[in-house]
Amino acid sequence: MDAGTAEFDFLVIGSGSGLDVASALANRGQSVAVVEKGPLGGTCLNRGCIPSKQLLYHAEVMETLERADEFGIHADVTGVDFADIVREVNDDVSSSSDSIHHGLRTSGQHTLLEGEGPVSYTHL
Repeated sequence: MDAGTAEFDFLVIGSGSGLDVASALANRGQSVAVVEKGPLGGTCLNRGCIPSKQLLYHAEVMETLERADEFGIHADVTGVDFADIVREVNDDVSSSSDSIHHGLRTSGQHTLLEGEGPVSYTHL
């Protein structure tokens, strides 16, 4: 489909929480285009709450291990591979973003337009 001449009922800019709106509209039979210039999933998935919570979970595990003596458990941590932890989180985020990309690309209800949204628009 030529995005330059295509017409849609709705244009959603951003693939974070905007995907909820896009899906709700598509489920109601509206034609929806999603515009995204970066990795799909928005700020929360790619550099916000999802990766930070995953990193915090690793820190919580470490804190639990450091307090193990309080529970009569004697544990020694011989090292932390921070690079491996970050790689694991990045791989998980990338996989989720790729999954969203595949879902939008193969959806019969959405059109994915990769790039920046319009600077101005005309309300019809």
